[in-house]
Amino acid sequence: MLAHLKSVLAHLELSQTPSFHDEVEHVLDAMLNPGPFLSFVHGDPCPDNVLISGSGIRLIDFENASFEHTLIEGVYGRMMFPSCWCAN
Repeated sequence: MLAHLKSVLAHLELSQTPSFHDEVEHVLDAMLNPGPFLSFVHGDPCPDNVLISGSGIRLIDFENASFEHTLIEGVYGRMMFPSCWCAN
């Protein structure tokens, strides 16, 4: 994965510092080896996959669900729901 990133950045003629590569390696290691942060995540936490009714809140559409790093779901709100057609 890191080799592919390096080749793409080189093709685009974008320079990188050694600390950039160190940080990318650190992030990849954290995502691929989540340790205690491994959990079953929804995989598509978009607003249109949440049903709100008088009896409570229900998540729907688990087709992308898997065991991954727990915090990956938290990125969606910060990144303005990148895969959600309803929020973009």
